[in-house]
Amino acid sequence: MSAGQETLAEQVKGALRDVSVAEAMVTDVQTIAPDTALDTAAARLSTSFQHDFPVVDGDVVIGMLTRDDVLRGLTAHRPSLTVGEVMHHHYAMAGSGEDLDSVLGRLPPDGSSVVVLHDDRLVGLLDPEHIGELLAMREAVHGDCDRRRHT
Repeated sequence: MSAGQETLAEQVKGALRDVSVAEAMVTDVQTIAPDTALDTAAARLSTSFQHDFPVVDGDVVIGMLTRDDVLRGLTAHRPSLTVGEVMHHHYAMAGSGEDLDSVLGRLPPDGSSVVVLHDDRLVGLLDPEHIGELLAMREAVHGDCDRRRHT
């Protein structure tokens, strides 16, 4: 089973070789302030396609608020908590110019997003769902090219 996972990981890395983080990231990113009430964050989460929100103070990313953070705070029956009280202070980061295959090892195990920075400014998010979509698109294009070569 372990060998199969290693093979799959190598196939994914191969398919993403020469793809930059900038090509795979989501750029339409909503942010949230640390003093936002958790119930307000929950409302935003329920009306957005975005599952993770970079927490910003001015123009500086200071944390990451995940869906699990919101649920954990609400489960504690404390909707008056603020985002700053439940956010992750440690989160994965990548530069927009990095190769995507070099960032794969930094994807958080909980499936949350990687903050993408350019010159220390937030420019996007990288999440497993969009990487999967990119893989599917590349496979469709490259698979089609391979089929045309063989006909």
